[in-house]
Amino acid sequence: MLGTLWPEALGLISEIQAAKLRVRVVNYNSVISNFAAGALWTEALFLVAQLSQKSIGGSCITFNTAANACGRAQHWHFAQVVLATLVDSGLRSSLSSFNTQTQAHSKGMQWQHAVFSLEELTHKAMLAEPQTLNTAIGACGSACGAWEAAVSILGSQPCALCAPYADVFTYSACLSCVSTGHSTWVHAVSLLQDMCAASIRWNVVCQGAAITSMERGQQWHVALQLLRGFDAGSLQVNQIVLNAAVTACAQGAQWRRSLDLLVELEGRKLRKDMVTCNAAVAACARCRQWQRALKLLEEVSEERLQRNAMTNTLAVAACSGASLWEEAMVLLRSSQASTAGVDPVTFTAGIDASAQGEQWERALGLREALGSAANVLSHGAAVSACEGGGRWWPALALLAHMQYSVAQVNAVIYNAAISTCEKAQQWRRSLLLVEQMRNSCLPDLVTYNAVLAALAQRKAPKATSVLSLLRQLHADALQCNLITWNAAITACGGQWPAALELLKSLGRALLPNVITYAEAVRSLTLGGQPQISWLLVAATTRALQDIESVVIP
Repeated sequence: MLGTLWPEALGLISEIQAAKLRVRVVNYNSVISNFAAGALWTEALFLVAQLSQKSIGGSCITFNTAANACGRAQHWHFAQVVLATLVDSGLRSSLSSFNTQTQAHSKGMQWQHAVFSLEELTHKAMLAEPQTLNTAIGACGSACGAWEAAVSILGSQPCALCAPYADVFTYSACLSCVSTGHSTWVHAVSLLQDMCAASIRWNVVCQGAAITSMERGQQWHVALQLLRGFDAGSLQVNQIVLNAAVTACAQGAQWRRSLDLLVELEGRKLRKDMVTCNAAVAACARCRQWQRALKLLEEVSEERLQRNAMTNTLAVAACSGASLWEEAMVLLRSSQASTAGVDPVTFTAGIDASAQGEQWERALGLREALGSAANVLSHGAAVSACEGGGRWWPALALLAHMQYSVAQVNAVIYNAAISTCEKAQQWRRSLLLVEQMRNSCLPDLVTYNAVLAALAQRKAPKATSVLSLLRQLHADALQCNLITWNAAITACGGQWPAALELLKSLGRALLPNVITYAEAVRSLTLGGQPQISWLLVAATTRALQDIESVVIP
């Protein structure tokens, strides 16, 4: 009976009832089936309720068909209710029941329930068909971090490697799910091997998902090996798969291989798109190949590809890296006028470019233009711009603003602010920032080195402050490097006993360099000890000669 004839079917039931003939469940099932074909879920549920009232009692087919009607109308919650009623009625669920139930859980974003339905099916000694497996695995794919469940589903089937229990769509769904996780590339390779063992041919979805797993796992070399393996098969690699391979190389900072893949893409008569170009530009930028990145961006314009916000960000960042801050500003302005527009990341790249050109006022203006969209990165870039210009007051104002508007200020931003104070000879503020910093994050070695450099700017250096800082450094479980020791000796100024004590301590941990001895001699000279300074110069000459004899045989 055709789905469009459901009114006639319903009328037939009414006629049977009017003639006082017995209406059988098969008659109801026929009408409910027509309702399902038309996605008439309310009418289907009405008939199920009518069956219960007339004590006829529905069959498994009745409930399955009614649930299917709810599913066709995208009312998956009601489909679950109908199937629950089936169980409560004491009827035995069929494979069709489990398929509908699994699909209902999948559409309702309830992947745990979908997996449970599959487990329940197995406990009832029923073998899942591809549709069941595919739906359950697809449900895992819609949830973040559920890839392990997807792999477990495929591995738990007794005949998972034998058709018809798992097919190419099962594996492609599982590979797509695995590709959403990090460090899952081993599982992706294992799934491809299982497909080969089961003589199941890869499709483009399998290829793309597998390469994406390599990208997320930073396994660019495995991605290229897979690409060559795909080429050996009968299915030709498409643009999406090659894009994933280019991105994998970009993640691994393999800019040459990214460019090689671009050439290969053209050789395959495939047209590159913005995904391909952005990945290749990102690979060049990651390896500081700024001119090559800019050349690729020129090709994008020549080929009239539609730029997006990421392209604009990469272009501004490339100009910044190439010290072309004026060009970066021109690009930023043109990006704002384009249909692609700019996002906070693009503005942050523009702030970085301004910092490169020591244009701190422009950097602050860009940060201001971001308004409420400003984040930790854009604030940090603006503080760094102030550092380059030695403008400590706007840097501290930004820091104060961040403490109220941004969730957490990190050590990098604090270090930039401390370095700004150091360059402006604001050593007291550097010390205050270290104390303030402990409220949100721990100081690192860069912090202490910057503060020691700031203390060296004092007109009347105090060794006690230097030694106190070094004690704090050790309390924070940090190890001094040569920069730390040199800055500490410099900060001692004319208090030469402390400087010599530090030199002695350094000798037990690291090899001093020319700067170390020069700062110690300077401390002796400032402290009015020229005789000792000459002795140290002589000792320094011999020590450096000994170091050279060890380093240069």
